[in-house]
Amino acid sequence: PRGTGPLGFLENQGDCGDAYNFAPTDDLPYVFDQLLPTFATALETAQGNLVVVEQRLLLPESLYPLDRESRSEELAALSCEFTYTLMHHTALVPLHLRVDNLAKDHRLRIGFRPFAIKRVIARTIDGSPIERPLHKPAEWRCTYTHPHSGWILLEGTNKETLAIYALGLREYELSADGTLYLTVIRAIDWISRSDLSTRRFGAGPQIYVPEAQMQ
Repeated sequence: PRGTGPLGFLENQGDCGDAYNFAPTDDLPYVFDQLLPTFATALETAQGNLVVVEQRLLLPESLYPLDRESRSEELAALSCEFTYTLMHHTALVPLHLRVDNLAKDHRLRIGFRPFAIKRVIARTIDGSPIERPLHKPAEWRCTYTHPHSGWILLEGTNKETLAIYALGLREYELSADGTLYLTVIRAIDWISRSDLSTRRFGAGPQIYVPEAQMQ
């Protein structure tokens, strides 16, 4: 079943948002949890077993420029290299993800669904923990993503726990199906826009920034 492993899976979705807010395109997300790797190797070290897995994904190249609501039929490559260290005598699993991105206008996330989640606690920018409601309020128009500052703690219905320490884009979301997502890439090209489905108005200067496509 989708995302039941502790080491995560990838999700990709079109992003017609801006630097402030994600806005989904009209297609469904791509979920990459059953892919055969293009390359995999394992090496035993003094710390544990080092596993390297490479995958090459084909994604829509960009948005359709005229409507900005759907993704093009042309494809572009996105290559991922996962490096896991399965440590001896500890449950710690260091994971390094390297991405070579040639696609535009999309969001790439890694998802975890190790158990039925009862609580999510995240470290805030001042170092204190915060617990947020699991489910998106009915009146909430934006996507239900939240910032974190280094770590997220998951607690299961049977008292299981999983701590995730993360660098990079410090954003997470607990979806309605109980999957914890960490944002890896948001490839966009506007600082702010006033036509998003996830926000009623502009949030900053409407400046075109193609360098934000993360290529």
